[in-house]
Amino acid sequence: MKKQVSILLIAAAVLAAVFVAGCTTQTASPTPSPSAAPSTGTATTATASVKPIAATALPNSTDLSSFFTSYMQGQGYTVIIPFNKSVSNATGNDQYSGSITDGKYIYGAVIELAKSSTDTTNVFNSAVSGAQQQGYATLQTNSTTWIGYNSDKGYAAYVSQDTTDNFVVVLVATSIGS
Repeated sequence: MKKQVSILLIAAAVLAAVFVAGCTTQTASPTPSPSAAPSTGTATTATASVKPIAATALPNSTDLSSFFTSYMQGQGYTVIIPFNKSVSNATGNDQYSGSITDGKYIYGAVIELAKSSTDTTNVFNSAVSGAQQQGYATLQTNSTTWIGYNSDKGYAAYVSQDTTDNFVVVLVATSIGS
C-alpha cells in the first residue's frame, strides 16, 4: 500500500483550537478541482492549491520534527516555520506544527500522531468539524480526506487521515503568499 502524508490548511482565526493532520493510504491522490462547487450546491470561486503528497514511510523516532520539515520541502513547499513537536491539549497525542507556503498561500500545518485507527478517525472528524465551524464549506470529501473552502476569506482547508500509520494532517491557508 502506498502511504501518503496529507495536509489541512489551518485558519488564522484558530488561536486556541489546534487542527490535526495525517497520512493517507491511497493508490492515487486526486487533486481537488480549484473551482469545484461546495456540497451545499452554492457556487464558489475556490482557488485552493492543495498539492498531492507523495507516499512515504515514517522513520522510527520519538521526535519527527526535522523529518516533517524536510519532507514538506521535498514536496515542493517552502517551510516558513519548521515543524515543532508538542502535545495536543485536546487528545494528549504528539503533534507537529509548522508553517509552509506553495507560493500562492501560506498554510498553518499540523500533523497529529494518533494512538489507534479509532483515535485517528476521531481526530479527523474533530478537525473537519472545527473547520466547518470556522466557515469552511465542503468542496470534496471521502472516508480519508476532507477539503473545504471559506468563500469569505478565500482560503481552503484540507484534512486527511491514515488509519494504517495513525496520522491526521491538517492544512489551513492563513494568508495569501507573496
